[in-house]
Amino acid sequence: MNIDIQIIRDSFELTKPIGDQIINRFYENLFLEHPELKEFLSRGDIQKQKEILLNTLVTTIDNLDKPESLSSFLIHLGEKHLNYNMIEMYNDFIGRNFIKTLSQFLGRYWSDELNRQWNEVYKFISLNLKKGAQNKMKNQKQDTSLSEIKIQIPEYLPDHKIEFPYLTNEIKNSLQQAVKTMVMKQIKSEVKKYIDEEIQAINLMNPEEILEKAFQE
Repeated sequence: MNIDIQIIRDSFELTKPIGDQIINRFYENLFLEHPELKEFLSRGDIQKQKEILLNTLVTTIDNLDKPESLSSFLIHLGEKHLNYNMIEMYNDFIGRNFIKTLSQFLGRYWSDELNRQWNEVYKFISLNLKKGAQNKMKNQKQDTSLSEIKIQIPEYLPDHKIEFPYLTNEIKNSLQQAVKTMVMKQIKSEVKKYIDEEIQAINLMNPEEILEKAFQE
């Protein structure tokens, strides 16, 4: 992460008293150029989204010197709140709009170097949020794949290996155990049925027939 942390923190400190105004302007610019986003985001609580954005910025700036922890935080945030396809579609515009909004409020304090540094910060945030959203999308696909699986149980093969490439090892093991349980239950049922039939047949035999059957087997 090639970021001058002190420059970023100094400039962000100037925005703290007007943080809410900056976030509001950011959304105004966003909806002005892409009104379809307003309809999409309005399905949720926009005020809550603004609070999440502001808290994300504060957390990011405060933890730029802890990149691994910050990366984990942003990935988790992406998994919880974001839509991967929306990020892919609007990522560049959101970045430009965010930097533009900052420059408007910082005015004469803004510089080419500050522009470059904040672009690096946004790239770091965006990269990790996308990772989280991508994880979320993969998990959703995995859940969908699992719900569509139809297991065909091979006849009396409790050690048969089931291969589903999109499943985790934990789910595979659970499915394997479930198959074994069902197969063993079926085997026990068939054995009991066979024994009951044999006992019933023996009960109908006379002693001579029982002895004859015993010597035959």
